[in-house]
Amino acid sequence: MNSDVDILIEIARPVKIDLLDLVAIEQELSEELNTPVKLVVKSVLKSIIKESVLSEVKYLFYNSRDPCINSFSYL
Repeated sequence: MNSDVDILIEIARPVKIDLLDLVAIEQELSEELNTPVKLVVKSVLKSIIKESVLSEVKYLFYNSRDPCINSFSYL
């Protein structure tokens, strides 16, 4: 049983999110959910695990009107 929450995110371009932004989001979500959170950017998934990860995705939020956020997914 996993003791954390893995969140796969897809970032619409041309939004620029750096490592510090991702760490800040992880920390905020971890505090809100009271459990460790790991963010994974879809575009950097390694091909060896990509198919497996995408087969387990459960979509929780999608907002096509927001130009910065394409979708959030829960693994």
